[in-house]
Amino acid sequence: MCDFEEVDNEMLKISIIGKDSKEQFAYIGRKEIDDELEYFSEKIGNNEFIIQTNGKTFK
Repeated sequence: MCDFEEVDNEMLKISIIGKDSKEQFAYIGRKEIDDELEYFSEKIGNNEFIIQTNGKTFK
């Protein structure tokens, strides 16, 4: 399962589950995502967590 879907070479569609379990979508430019991933890869190690919530960790 993936929460991101390619719309085209420049845009991603993100699935968001909202109130009453209704699925909604947000759109963001691929460049913004690539920039964020580059920032994290430069600032933290590959084995470090970037997010932790309710005991779940995300790399």
